[in-house]
Amino acid sequence: MKVDKVNIFNIYKTATENAEKLILWQDKLKVWQIVIDYCLNEKNYNRENKRIRDKILYWTWNNIGDIWITRDTDKAIECYSNALPYAFEKDEKVGIYRRIAYLHKQSGDISGWLDITKEIVGKEDMLEIKSYIEQARHITEATEKKKYLQKAWAKAESASNRESLVFSAVSVNKEASSLEKTRDKKQKVELFDKRI
Repeated sequence: MKVDKVNIFNIYKTATENAEKLILWQDKLKVWQIVIDYCLNEKNYNRENKRIRDKILYWTWNNIGDIWITRDTDKAIECYSNALPYAFEKDEKVGIYRRIAYLHKQSGDISGWLDITKEIVGKEDMLEIKSYIEQARHITEATEKKKYLQKAWAKAESASNRESLVFSAVSVNKEASSLEKTRDKKQKVELFDKRI
């Protein structure tokens, strides 16, 4: 992978371009591993902005997880879990938790799904979800068991959507507040300039 000017964005951009051209998934993994190695290399660690480096690592681990998702569920879960420490925004973390929960659900790992769902939903919703799962555990008939599990999954999905909407609303409010403060500062500077 040849890069003209070495910095974290050029490394990531080049990796993205190369990954799109490559056919074999193993080769794509190698390209993304170069990005991770660059970001975690001690020489580059202090040279690059931490927030930018963490964002690139978040994107890269998600890309690797996306490659593994159809090949090896455990590897995909591991990659998405590796992305978690680099997620700054609450909605980014919720998105990763949702992916991991979905993979646990697809593989039939109810306890893994439940553990991840705890990270996403509120306590009241979690109690209801747990009660559905407990009911499913005590039922021997497969179709009845499936109904209760579907109720638990539906409740978790609606609760996580609600939580995600709350996080988005908080994020939008913070952004609006920040813009308002910037506008107020500009107005104060303009008033001060007019007085002079």
